[in-house]
Amino acid sequence: MTRDFKEYKAKRYTLDNQEIPEALTEKGYVRKIMVNPSWEYFKAKQRMYFSTPECQAVYQRRKMMLKQPLVFSRVL
Repeated sequence: MTRDFKEYKAKRYTLDNQEIPEALTEKGYVRKIMVNPSWEYFKAKQRMYFSTPECQAVYQRRKMMLKQPLVFSRVL
């Protein structure tokens, strides 16, 4: 995988030169996100895999197996 991040920054001002409060962090910096397109491809591929009925059935069984000991430990 490559590390070719794309950085997206929010616009601080509107066309009327008014500040956009949603574009700033709590400390007053402009919000930005960094996206790696190759990672997004693999994340989308995994989401598609995990949304298949076979995979969902496996995780439902696993979820129930993990949930039962937690219920019994709370009763004690």
